[in-house]
Amino acid sequence: MLTGPLHAKGSQGSVLDLVSSPTFETTMNTLLAGAGAGIARPVISQPHGRLCPAEWEEMEAEEYLSIHPLQLVGGLSADWWIPYRTGHNKRPTWDLICNIMVAGTPGLLLCEAKAHVAELRDLNAKKPPLDSAGSHANDLSIRLRLCEASKGLSEIAGGRFELSTDHHYQMSNRLAYLWKIASQGVPTVLMYLGFLGCPDWPADPISDAHHWRQLVEDHLAGIGPRRFIDRTFASPTGGSLHVAVCSL
Repeated sequence: MLTGPLHAKGSQGSVLDLVSSPTFETTMNTLLAGAGAGIARPVISQPHGRLCPAEWEEMEAEEYLSIHPLQLVGGLSADWWIPYRTGHNKRPTWDLICNIMVAGTPGLLLCEAKAHVAELRDLNAKKPPLDSAGSHANDLSIRLRLCEASKGLSEIAGGRFELSTDHHYQMSNRLAYLWKIASQGVPTVLMYLGFLGCPDWPADPISDAHHWRQLVEDHLAGIGPRRFIDRTFASPTGGSLHVAVCSL
């Protein structure tokens, strides 16, 4: 039996089904409408199909922007998140990244997809650094980036953010990237996309749109204000940021 992304399950399989669908653009435009955004043409996304491994894989924002550059003020440095690529020290990868348009300006969609309740866990901590100088430098860099983003988000959104490596780490790094790219002058949407009633998780499904929104709001409450969701905030550099909670 074949395995791997061609027969991927859960959120990965659902994302691959979505991007491979002839209705991908229409579906995404509907989901993005609340953020005042839409898919840019020509349609550029990662992943973007199932024909070969290069089309399936999740991608770092840094790599995606190096291939599909936008007008970032100062750019997004390859070592912004971590200065060294060692051991388990990696940059975050994304379930879906896509070029969008926001009020006529080129922007970026960063999408985090989930297919069952347990994928949002409060005790989602960063792994401790390895016993090496590079690993400790990376750990310090990540902590500094989260502090930097917490301050920036708190100033922009008018609420208190406390992004952390000790809990809610995945959402913390997602919000840090949202803030960073928006602070570089790019309209940026972070979408939390829930796949409802996924048959791969019959004992732990996301039941409906209200259930999914409540899950995301409750999770966000551990590191920031609930009211941050589904609102657009302007960045002083001309970018904007928006967290959209959507379901399919």
